[in-house]
Amino acid sequence: MDLRRRQMLPQGLLPGGAAEAARKGWLAPGRRLPLLATNIIGAAFHGADETAAALCPGALLTLERAAGNAYDKRAVEVRTPGGVKLGYLPGKDHQAVASLLDQGFVLTARVTEILPGQPQPEIRLQVFLSA
Repeated sequence: MDLRRRQMLPQGLLPGGAAEAARKGWLAPGRRLPLLATNIIGAAFHGADETAAALCPGALLTLERAAGNAYDKRAVEVRTPGGVKLGYLPGKDHQAVASLLDQGFVLTARVTEILPGQPQPEIRLQVFLSA
């Protein structure tokens, strides 16, 4: 199942009741449900270019709310498992993800593709709801 970002409802409710299924424990332990495909923005501003360059498709990443962000109260940070901030989810995608994180859901991301680019590569992700 590949849900594109436009299919996600802004209030954090997902098609097919995925959020409700996870909340009620219907999602099997260890199972991950794909939510949306997106990318990382702002890596160059956080000095994470070297870390980002070391990533490869399949790498697991964590998503954390950045509620104290002065520019965007709904910001969601993308980090390595070691805690290095790579950047943020773009504004068109972070509203629903932030809502789910605020409700206590565990969301993770996996690098799906790295496209060469200037001044930095584009890092594409798949975001998952985890049980």
